[in-house]
Amino acid sequence: MSARTIALPDGKRIPLATLRQLIRDQRKPAAEQPTLFELVTDARPKGERTAAERYAAPSLFTVLENGH
Repeated sequence: MSARTIALPDGKRIPLATLRQLIRDQRKPAAEQPTLFELVTDARPKGERTAAERYAAPSLFTVLENGH
């Protein structure tokens, strides 16, 4: 086997340049794919961004909603 070809599992041999071009062609559509939704910045205070943080340190409004 030459250093400029690669053997595929089915026994075929293809040039490395062809393989590289196939890989480049497969990457192009992925780079051009639109996003599913717009990313937005989380405007909540740092202590309220995750459920664990909200549970660990309830805010004044949470306490008032629970009737304490």
